[in-house]
Amino acid sequence: MPIEQFWETAEGDELPDAAAVAWQLFANEHYHDEEFSEQFRRFLDSVDVRRVRAVLVQEWNFDTSSDIVVELFTAHAAEFPELRAIFLAPESAGDQISWIQHGDVTPLLEAFPKLERLDVRGNGPHREDPRGLRLRPVRHDALRMLRFESGG
Repeated sequence: MPIEQFWETAEGDELPDAAAVAWQLFANEHYHDEEFSEQFRRFLDSVDVRRVRAVLVQEWNFDTSSDIVVELFTAHAAEFPELRAIFLAPESAGDQISWIQHGDVTPLLEAFPKLERLDVRGNGPHREDPRGLRLRPVRHDALRMLRFESGG
């Protein structure tokens, strides 16, 4: 599935079919002027998210975690009924994998019952919660692949 870099689009740009691409969002305001919450709102307003099947969320600030990403997607889960794959930090621009910070990713599995794949890259604890990356026990009937990539 080709990747559409949504964060590089502007309002009014012609966008591909929502179900035909994996949508990449960018959550690092240090390299991109738009805050993630603003970009996410623009994504909801610009794309028929009811048809989106895959989302990649590229790196966030070195001093924050994926918490805002998890919070926004879970808060809007009902708007993504066809979402099957989520990739958190699939690649990084020069960051050590151990620097990529996460919190609890369980809410993604709880909010998306049709999710078939969850990939999480990074394992660094974050400043507000030194426990870092967590996955609580959860039952998920559709999940086919759960992948964690970490480093030390």
